[in-house]
Amino acid sequence: MHFFKCKYCLVLFYFVFLHAQHHDAVSSSPAIQSIRNTIDVLTSDSAEGRGTGEPGQWVAAQYISSLCKQFHLLPLGDSGTYFQHFTVTKKKMLPTSTLTITNEHFRKTYTWGEDFITNEPLECNDSAPVYFMGPLSNSLVQQHFDSLRQSFLFFIASYDSIPHSFEYATIIKNTQRIFDTAIVGILIGFDSTENDLYELLVAHSTDQRQQKLSLQSTNTTTQLPIIFISPKVTLELMKLLPRSLTSSTMGNTNNLNPSLKEVTITLQCMYEHVLLSTCNIVGYLPGTDSTLKHEYIVITAHYDHLGKHTDTLFFPGANDNASGTAVVLEIARQLSQIARRSRSFIFVYFTGEEHGLLGSKYFITNPPVPLRSIVGVINVDMVGRNDEDHTTPHYIYVIGSTKVRSNLDSIIQSANRETVHFELDYRYNDDSDPHKLLWRSDHSVFLLRGIPSVFFFGGFHADYHEQTDTKEKLDLQKLDLVVRLVLQVAMKLSHIGTTLHTIDK
Repeated sequence: MHFFKCKYCLVLFYFVFLHAQHHDAVSSSPAIQSIRNTIDVLTSDSAEGRGTGEPGQWVAAQYISSLCKQFHLLPLGDSGTYFQHFTVTKKKMLPTSTLTITNEHFRKTYTWGEDFITNEPLECNDSAPVYFMGPLSNSLVQQHFDSLRQSFLFFIASYDSIPHSFEYATIIKNTQRIFDTAIVGILIGFDSTENDLYELLVAHSTDQRQQKLSLQSTNTTTQLPIIFISPKVTLELMKLLPRSLTSSTMGNTNNLNPSLKEVTITLQCMYEHVLLSTCNIVGYLPGTDSTLKHEYIVITAHYDHLGKHTDTLFFPGANDNASGTAVVLEIARQLSQIARRSRSFIFVYFTGEEHGLLGSKYFITNPPVPLRSIVGVINVDMVGRNDEDHTTPHYIYVIGSTKVRSNLDSIIQSANRETVHFELDYRYNDDSDPHKLLWRSDHSVFLLRGIPSVFFFGGFHADYHEQTDTKEKLDLQKLDLVVRLVLQVAMKLSHIGTTLHTIDK
């Protein structure tokens, strides 16, 4: 009996040893080591969260361009470099901005950043009556417009009506769309100090110094102002409501928009703006077919993130999107070692994605090659983590691949069968999805031009846009699998005998 136990233990040890060897071999493979090195640099203290136009972004840009040169990519930026330079405007709210509530017996002025914040930097000096509209929810419909013009509308946000932050963002956009600019602005109050939605908004605003970036040449359309007021201010404003509109009637949607008795809101906001220099990084590998080399496959990832939180703290953005940047750099490394590439490949590392796809919008209006010659786009964003909707990490979300008539999606499915056998999840490939991921990453600017494009995505997680999005939480083995899948898709696109689409750009 003792002998058999020992023999069993030896066999078990042998298999454990083999598994450990295999795991170490995978973990130390050239691909994973290259991915790890890139993520280490992009999430380092010197990169400072890679905020667009900030010093840390330039640290990341220099590193990425050095790898482009090392991988023998040809420069496709300005003046024979890898850098496609452009300028953005940063708007920053001034702390002297105020909100004043007034009626016959009450007058109080509140300060920006402590008592209220705005959805974006504003410059205004508006005074108007305020109407109470009840709970903020997605069931809001357009009504009573004639009596609401030139006024502020006051809503209450609560966990009962807004269970999730993504749904909350959608509700805000729907509210702006419904009321357009017929009114002065929308006040959103928070029902108690236990409701931390307001604190989350304040944290985001102060982390970003309430800055809004835009392309310098862009004439941005001013959206309907949204003013978020703290629970303390909400309570003081609620005390001015008619007695019939206490919390017991707030849930009654038949009791919308009665005016607060003789209450006026005065909003005085100011901001400053500065110009920031930033850049995309662009390199290419020429194709080897004498005809097809004049057609291009674009592979992209954004390398920017949210930047610094304070002078000493920053958002590392390991998954968003050091992961995608590392994947695309590794694909560039491996493609550069392949002798036969029928079509040419352009690798673009975008900046400004976190501020509204600024880098890709600049690229699409200032393309280094004719847009007509771009036959397909692969975008990689947030692929190093797994979400709670999947029991294993062996999946990837596929977004946008069916939105332009082409055989791109069938190529993706074929490449997946030939390589990693991921579960291909298409749940976000839908205009009706509340997250609107079809239009929230850099592939979307190409889709809008009719270019077949796909966005590979790993899903949301609790560390999204938090300082806790760190490199230790990334699944490096999964990133290696994503490289294998995207590389196979890229090679199939390179060698396919006909173009993916025929459109008039």
